[in-house]
Amino acid sequence: MDDHRLVVEALAKLLAAEPDISIVATAGSLREIDPGIPDFDVAIVDYLLPDGTGADATRLMKQRWPAARVVVLSAVTDDYAASRATSAGADAYLGKGVSMAELLSALRHAASLSGRTAAAPTPGRRQQRGSTGDAGPAAERLTRREMEVLRALCRGRTTRQISAELGIGHNTVRTHVQNVIAKLRVHSRIEAVALALRERLV
Repeated sequence: MDDHRLVVEALAKLLAAEPDISIVATAGSLREIDPGIPDFDVAIVDYLLPDGTGADATRLMKQRWPAARVVVLSAVTDDYAASRATSAGADAYLGKGVSMAELLSALRHAASLSGRTAAAPTPGRRQQRGSTGDAGPAAERLTRREMEVLRALCRGRTTRQISAELGIGHNTVRTHVQNVIAKLRVHSRIEAVALALRERLV
């Protein structure tokens, strides 16, 4: 789901070329989400829509299709948007700067959470919880300082603010953030925040 028709058509074409992916529907707004859409595994949703947000779309689809997995793919990459989408039930939040390989990985992971092996884009059903990764036992390996940094990220703190709050250098903060991202098996601090909030790691 994206309000830019060119984006929808291009993404649908790219995804349909994958042997394990089938497109069942596309939409450009909340109003276009047809309750009669056939069963599907995964939805790709933009965050900024003409009549709402990706969080609104996620909430609506989760109500209509409780088993649906939702992946938000958006140019909006702030922690607030990721938090709202995740709280609404989004299973992943990716920035539009991700590669096609990363997107496919996220979709397939989301589909696997539904017990299915295929992923479907746009208004969809059943897909990934969180991001392109699964925290699993990796979260248990976060050090005390890394957990402090993760909590600060979840509060929307910047590198400069975390540095001041914890009394450590900017480069040290960046190193801790990189370690958190690696251990949680995600691709960005936004995904780390989304995963932490969803899995209640903080």
